[in-house]
Amino acid sequence: MPVCAVVKNWRSPAARGDRAAERSWLQSSYDSYKDRRFADCVTHSEQVLKLNPRSAAAYNNICAASNELGDFTHAGGGPRQLHECHAKSAVPR
Repeated sequence: MPVCAVVKNWRSPAARGDRAAERSWLQSSYDSYKDRRFADCVTHSEQVLKLNPRSAAAYNNICAASNELGDFTHAGGGPRQLHECHAKSAVPR
């Protein structure tokens, strides 16, 4: 009996072509954090997540910038999740 499997590629070909845009937004996010423009850091990281919802670096940057802004609910899950995120890496990537 033949066996087959279907593997879903979660990124469409168009999404894979957005890697340069993703890197650009991520760099903008990092630059904003370094320049202490934390709200911009969050906004740019959210753009990364639109292109790659699995970007750990974008979530990290949102967490770090939200901490600096004193917004302990923005990371989504309340203060405990934000603290856990911050404890792993407080410096944007």
